[in-house]
Amino acid sequence: MKIYQLLASLFYFYGSSEALKEDKKVLLADVKTITFYRGKLTTGRRNEPIRQMQCVGGDACHEFVPDVVQCTNVGSDGTDTNWRCDAELPKSLKFGP
Repeated sequence: MKIYQLLASLFYFYGSSEALKEDKKVLLADVKTITFYRGKLTTGRRNEPIRQMQCVGGDACHEFVPDVVQCTNVGSDGTDTNWRCDAELPKSLKFGP
């Protein structure tokens, strides 16, 4: 059952506090880990802030919302960056189909 749509479709992210200070862009493929927080908004420069996590369907939307989801870059399929996401979920729930 797919529970959450994580907002990792941007092509560039700021990778560190140093990058923020120097206004450097970092390729998403070079980012090792992204952490999303319940109730927090994105902080991009080009778009309006949106929720970092959003429930996209299924009964779990009303049962449980994780506080934190951490996604790790697990490589590329040649076209897109692939991510493995983890959160503390009840045993009855999981990420994915």
